[in-house]
Amino acid sequence: MDQNDLYVHIWGKGERIVFIHGGGIEDSGMIWSKQHDLANHYQLIVPDRRGYGRSPRREHQWTFENDVEDMLPLLGGRAHLVGSSVGGVIALLIAGQRPSSIRSLTVIEPPTFGIASDQVEVSKVIEAMRPVFRSASTPEAFLADFMRVLGWKVPEPMRLSLQERKRIEAMMKEPEPWDTDLPLEALAMLPCPKLVVSGDWHPAFAITADRLAQYLHAERLMIKGAEHAVQKIGKQFNDRLIALISSAQRS
Repeated sequence: MDQNDLYVHIWGKGERIVFIHGGGIEDSGMIWSKQHDLANHYQLIVPDRRGYGRSPRREHQWTFENDVEDMLPLLGGRAHLVGSSVGGVIALLIAGQRPSSIRSLTVIEPPTFGIASDQVEVSKVIEAMRPVFRSASTPEAFLADFMRVLGWKVPEPMRLSLQERKRIEAMMKEPEPWDTDLPLEALAMLPCPKLVVSGDWHPAFAITADRLAQYLHAERLMIKGAEHAVQKIGKQFNDRLIALISSAQRS
């Protein structure tokens, strides 16, 4: 489906769940593939953010407010909102701006490191990431440096296809997410069920998720053995998401 010139996957019928992906992904349908079975009970709205997948390229420096503008029409009347990584940052901004449209809010490892920068493990990541966003000369250099900071193995040599370069170029145009000014007070007052999810693979993400859950008065879920895209673990994440949605229906 093409909506507002974004490419959007739509699966199933029922209450709407909007899934927002993070940076550097190739196709939103793949990053949320373990959630496909939820379409047996809900309508899944899965956009390729601008610059990614089959959506148009970004022609200028990007802000997360640009993403918010793109995503708001996808909520319909009201929707359950799920965001992964930078998609979680965007989901938080959407919920703060349009609280009456949110049935439930789930964020997965959003890199909102600024709220926990007083913690050593978090401040280390911020300081290591800043030059990656500010001085990388090519998509290959950016991706290699980004992966090294997070402790991921870098393929040698680093060769990117045209489609891979498109998504990394999109990521390079994004703001540094730890500097995002979050509407924490409005999010804390959000009356719908809220869930903050992380794996246990990196202390900076776990510490930040703990802090965010406290600020938001949200439920907290850590899944042992899960990596950054926690949703890829499948059933354990899906079961908790369904439980959150059910609690929203009851309330």
